[in-house]
Amino acid sequence: MSEFVDDRHQLLHVLRNPDGTFTRFLEDPHTPPSPDPSLPILVLTKDMTINQSNNTWLRLFLPRKALERPSNNSKLPLIFFFHGGGFIYPSVASTILHDFCSTMATDIGAVVASLDYRLNPEHRLPAAYVDAVGHSTGSKPALMIG
Repeated sequence: MSEFVDDRHQLLHVLRNPDGTFTRFLEDPHTPPSPDPSLPILVLTKDMTINQSNNTWLRLFLPRKALERPSNNSKLPLIFFFHGGGFIYPSVASTILHDFCSTMATDIGAVVASLDYRLNPEHRLPAAYVDAVGHSTGSKPALMIG
């Protein structure tokens, strides 16, 4: 018989700190962005702040092939990616998400905008939804890599 877990924080592998923030215990290695086109990489990435007061941002993934095309004003598809994780894990900078979005950008030949949002339990729902809508309403008039 399984034992009932009374403490939801224990179940979620988080510890509530005295200041109201939480420490997450799942390992979450991060990958930094790589915007330098001189690097031998398949995808260029750049982080952009969307809302400083909420500390929300996005990571853009641009396939290198887009830079190697002749300038004929051809446009790439844009994919908005909202990561999973039950609104408590992970970050857009997480290596697993970075690698997934890089592969998607390369395989599909699209620009991928991986959107970060405030996480639970520090920021209760609907904060993540509000952040997603804020990203999509064009808080930044132009998003460019370079």
